[in-house]
Amino acid sequence: MRSVRRSVRLALGAVGKDGLAGALAEALAERGSEDAEDVEDGDDEDVDDDAEDDSLDLAGAGADAALAPATARGVSVRFLQKLRAGVADGSLVAGAEMYVAARDLGNGVKEGTRLKLLQREKNGECTGQVVRSEIEVHFREGKDAKKVPRQAWTTQDVADLLVLPTTMAKEASPFLASSIRAFGGRRQDRGAAFRGAFVCHARACKFADFVGALEEHFAHEDFAETFVWVDLISGNMPLWEREDADAHIAREAFIREGVHDMMSKFERLIVVLDRWDAPLVLQRLWCRWELFGAREGRDGDADRIVEAAFAPGQKSEMIDVLASKAGKVSKVLGTKMDARSARARTTLDDTMLQEAITETLGPKGFAKINSAAQSQHRKWLTSVARDAVAHARDAAHNDSLPTTGGLGLRLSTRLSALGSGSARKKKRLGILLVQTAEVLLGDPGGLDEAVAMYEEALNIIRETSSPLDPELVRTLDRLGSLYTLQCRFDDGIVAFASSVEAQKETKGRMHPDVASALNNLALLHSSIGEYDAALALFEEALEIQRGVLGAQHVDVADTLTNVALVYDSQGLYEDALRLFDEALKVLEKTHGLHHVKVVDALSHIALANRELGRFDAALRTYQAALEVCKEVRGAHHSSSADLMCSIAEVYSLQGRLDAAVLLYLDALRLYKDLDGQSSLKVSTTLTKIALVYADQDRFAEALDLLEEARSVCVACVGPRHPKVAAVWHNIGWVHRAKEDWAAALDAFEHAADIFEGVFGPDHADTVASQALVDECRVALRD
Repeated sequence: MRSVRRSVRLALGAVGKDGLAGALAEALAERGSEDAEDVEDGDDEDVDDDAEDDSLDLAGAGADAALAPATARGVSVRFLQKLRAGVADGSLVAGAEMYVAARDLGNGVKEGTRLKLLQREKNGECTGQVVRSEIEVHFREGKDAKKVPRQAWTTQDVADLLVLPTTMAKEASPFLASSIRAFGGRRQDRGAAFRGAFVCHARACKFADFVGALEEHFAHEDFAETFVWVDLISGNMPLWEREDADAHIAREAFIREGVHDMMSKFERLIVVLDRWDAPLVLQRLWCRWELFGAREGRDGDADRIVEAAFAPGQKSEMIDVLASKAGKVSKVLGTKMDARSARARTTLDDTMLQEAITETLGPKGFAKINSAAQSQHRKWLTSVARDAVAHARDAAHNDSLPTTGGLGLRLSTRLSALGSGSARKKKRLGILLVQTAEVLLGDPGGLDEAVAMYEEALNIIRETSSPLDPELVRTLDRLGSLYTLQCRFDDGIVAFASSVEAQKETKGRMHPDVASALNNLALLHSSIGEYDAALALFEEALEIQRGVLGAQHVDVADTLTNVALVYDSQGLYEDALRLFDEALKVLEKTHGLHHVKVVDALSHIALANRELGRFDAALRTYQAALEVCKEVRGAHHSSSADLMCSIAEVYSLQGRLDAAVLLYLDALRLYKDLDGQSSLKVSTTLTKIALVYADQDRFAEALDLLEEARSVCVACVGPRHPKVAAVWHNIGWVHRAKEDWAAALDAFEHAADIFEGVFGPDHADTVASQALVDECRVALRD
């Protein structure tokens, strides 16, 4: 005989100033050792009609069990398998048929509307009812509406045709027990409170795929002992259909706090993805709200691990795309998400959720929701890509591939397109390494791992491909750029120089691609202050471009601009201005006055005028560039923000400090809107505002902004990067202006240490910072 303990519920009236979390803690403490009285193992009886649903209802129950939005108990994966089988074979909700309108059928019934069959006449005419509505409509099968096979029923279909009618009919009974009993489950199919995983999913997905995703995810676990909380079964479906005030209060309490509180208590958190590239779960506002709560965690458990369960075949499909469509996965991850466009199932829930997000998270709540969803999606896909690389690496170093299960099946089927034997496997590995590296580069912390993958891919290309393979040059060029980001300048020079030699060997010296490779190498030399080496390479590139393409080609204009930028760095502003003008004339002839390259050329001319102290001319040219930029790129573009910062800098040089701050702030808002809170442009703009504040003797505000800029910069490039050193330098400069010599010394020492580690002791930036260190030490001695 099973012992039955009383149900522990949290009445709305009991939730005081500490909110639902405090009330929940009290209820859990009150339970004490009662958890030991859960359903005994080995009891195969069906759930009794009178069995109490001994779960923890999290909000709104009070004395009325019907007001509990959910139970804290999940069900076994085995039970969900039974439910799927019963729906598929017709043993559950027997005779029910679902249709979807193939066109607009009138009476507000639009294409795509789900219809429940009521009657089929002998002449083929059908009468259907709009699901969750009293609207009836007549249609012909095939022409007006298409039948939805039971295997294709969505989770919402199962809810509407099976779960909701069952629980509504037994509303007086505990809803979890009612559902399990009605669908052939047993006591053992009901887990203990908070045992197992909370599962977030979109009901618009196929129910069979939903269960299949859980089967694959828990493939190595006992389905009878693996419990999942699924709103379809553990949610109080009747409550979410009620329209009375009490039900609204209970639902709103659950939305605002109850659901996140409940999620924090479960052992695991899982999100089911019906598709790898555009999962419905990330398009539903309710699901995004759940996901945000899962990532943030509670009680100090910030950023909990959120597992992804992929629908059957989705991991393999993503890996197939990763290996065959260059850049596709990175493009998917680069697509912006907008929580404001996501919707809940009902208008009322939609309103409640939007209010909860705004009031709980503030005016930037939707941006936080977007960031959480985008970041989590990237983690999931990156994990799949890493696994694909690991499997391909194993295959490349073994005689044969695995032929069954997991990723091995897809890998074995894709290899046939790449040749035969070991070389074929290594080529596939090389492709996956490159594409996975590109995915990793979307993560601020993924640079080092991405470089390691590119280096491995380069070795494979050299081993398995001809020196004429264009992939060799592409990989060398990419590595050169990545080494530059890592401040591995010597390695970058070797990579770019190797690319130049490979291009000359395969295409001959007088080829545009050789000139492009020379430009890449020259730009790196220029960035580390090796101007003579840079100019020699640029001159060689110009010779090739003029000889092959002619003097009026856009590539010639680009190289002229690069030479002019070196002159600008050397302080040769008149020479720079002359070449900037020459480049602009070429671009206007080839592209006309309204083109993005003309915007850049105008910006460069304005820069030279600014350096020459011709501020009015600089402002006119910057304003002209901004107008063209807005025409060709739009006002909501990072290039517009760049030009706003340039104009603000001229204002600052003119002493128009208030105007400069206002324009910098406009640019900062635009950068944050476009790139998020943590980007290098955000860091740079914060620094520029801080320096204006320092000029206004607003030192405390300046230092606060500089600390924020440093934090953002470190998040983007790591703590030992020249850009971080530059922020330390500026922090030191503000303390120096305050004559706070100890703080200035600390900041300048940080800057000098980083510059020396990256550039060496003789670099101009290292020497300048060290001179300031020495100055501070002298001041402290005095």
